[in-house]
Amino acid sequence: TDAVVPGSIVYVVKEGDKDKKKFQIVGSEEVDMAAGKISLSSPIGQAMFGKKKNESFTVELPSGSKINYKIVEIE
Repeated sequence: TDAVVPGSIVYVVKEGDKDKKKFQIVGSEEVDMAAGKISLSSPIGQAMFGKKKNESFTVELPSGSKINYKIVEIE
C-alpha cells in the first residue's frame, strides 16, 4: 500500500537514529504495545495516518516533548 491505513505495517526511524522500528496499525481492541500493535487513535497512529514512504512526521508526547520519525517502509 502507498499510504498508512488501518492494518498497515509501518517501519520508521527516529530522527538521529538508524534502527528501524516496526508498528502495525490496529483497532483499539487489538492494541499490544509490546508487539508493536498501535491504535490509529494513539498519538503516533494519528501522526502517521495517511503518510507515505519517505515522509516524516512528528509525534507530540503527553509530556509535551516531540519526536520526529521518517517512514522507511509500508506493508
